[in-house]
Amino acid sequence: MKKLFTIFFLLTIYECVAIMECNASEELFQIEQLNLIVPVTDASIEQFFDRSILYRPTFIVQDGLPWYGAIRDDWYPHTKPRKHYGVDYYADTIFVLAMEKGTVLKVGKNRKAGGNVRILHSDSIETMYLHLSKVFVWNGKTVQRGDTLGIITKPEGNAYQTQLHFSIVRKGKFINPFDYLKTSIRFRETVQRRLMEFQKTKIEREWERKKLVEEFNRFQTNQVP
Repeated sequence: MKKLFTIFFLLTIYECVAIMECNASEELFQIEQLNLIVPVTDASIEQFFDRSILYRPTFIVQDGLPWYGAIRDDWYPHTKPRKHYGVDYYADTIFVLAMEKGTVLKVGKNRKAGGNVRILHSDSIETMYLHLSKVFVWNGKTVQRGDTLGIITKPEGNAYQTQLHFSIVRKGKFINPFDYLKTSIRFRETVQRRLMEFQKTKIEREWERKKLVEEFNRFQTNQVP
């Protein structure tokens, strides 16, 4: 019995490595001396891309496109579009992980962000996590890389679909995480291939959403008495 259990255990580990499903703490971003992990559990590199910058949101007008720099809040009655200073990750249930060791600066909850956590990792690097349903940490707590910060089980704040919004701040300014991909990551070829896919679909998605926003705004305008 003990021998069978050992064989099963080893096969499970091998399967996880082979299909890249056990990289809840996979290092993907490198900023200064920090190596930041994917901020969600149970997601391979492939899945992380599929559910973030390559994902087409169901509510593409309201939620916007998921990548850094996408246009947000440009539907009626909003008149001043803004850039999206973060990346969105979509899934039905999301366990949110600290991307690196640090100190929790602030835990909050509001109408737009839902439950949210802000972590200081160094004198110049912070990360932010928005739309949490439940938060498991508190102000001043020291967290390690991969610690669970909270869980997302439904749309929170102004989100229309269940999602995590995460941001990285460097020297007081938001930065695009995908500009800081590690060059030594194990799945370099996978990352390069998915980035090429993103460049191909980005223009198409932006055009699609632009037309849908125009239609949405015309409809809303016609509904005003």
